[in-house]
Amino acid sequence: MTFIEWVQDTVHNVNEDGWDGAKDSVEQLRIGAFRRLDWLSNGVHIYEHDWDLLIVLDGCRYDLMEEVVEEYNFLESIERFNSVGSSSSEWLRRNFTEDYRDEIEHTIHVTGNPNSKQDLLVREFSVLDEVWEYEWDDDLGTIYPDAITDRAIALHREHSPERMLVHYMQPHHPFIENPIGEGFGESDPWSCLQKGDVQRETVWQKYRQNLKYVLNHLPLLLRNVDAEKVIITADHGNLLGEYGLYGHPAKVAVSELRTVPWCKTTVEDTGEYEPTLVPSHDQAADVAERRLADLGYR
Repeated sequence: MTFIEWVQDTVHNVNEDGWDGAKDSVEQLRIGAFRRLDWLSNGVHIYEHDWDLLIVLDGCRYDLMEEVVEEYNFLESIERFNSVGSSSSEWLRRNFTEDYRDEIEHTIHVTGNPNSKQDLLVREFSVLDEVWEYEWDDDLGTIYPDAITDRAIALHREHSPERMLVHYMQPHHPFIENPIGEGFGESDPWSCLQKGDVQRETVWQKYRQNLKYVLNHLPLLLRNVDAEKVIITADHGNLLGEYGLYGHPAKVAVSELRTVPWCKTTVEDTGEYEPTLVPSHDQAADVAERRLADLGYR
């Protein structure tokens, strides 16, 4: 965007939304400035590391995981990992490329993230199960972790893959147990925070609670697959006002977005759980757009 275009957009935003419109324009200016520095980032591709099972917690900051790691025995260690993206779409496009086709073809990919429809440019996985297509909760506006776990266990037992990637949507909003936004006319907590309708510590506390929600569901998966080298990580983090920015804009190379947890563990299948979910992919053409809108992307 040129400076003249930015000025024109700013005038339009102010006419439409007053002071809130002006703040939106300033935020876009800041994002543009950070994107000019994106080439300096040195994110690491996930396939540059050795793992059998990679569990991705969508939108989990390193310091958020650091606050709760001691509460979970299966999180044996925590390290910092520099992600290749600051948004899910960017993470998908930069990790799953032609350079890693051989690894991709030997990976089962189970995902609850609707960005996979448009941003997985190399899709030749051993199995690609886009669970968000058929197990989305329309009232909640996201997918529960149990559906992802069920399909991951079923596919792991059926195929005994060289690699499996399991992508959960939490702690990404909507916050399941205590949502933010309904009382403020907003669809996401970052907008509420930006407009001053809610305090930062309130958003952080509910963000942490949503992380613990998914971590509390992980033992079911970890007790029902065999994997020696398990990594629990994230695709990106979130900004809560740092640098005057909110959420997770793409191509913004700051630590709050790019530094994610890298937790190691080992798991063994006890056979205690029998999957029951039957996948169904007969969905309307606009299903991905509607799912992304629920998550605040549209």
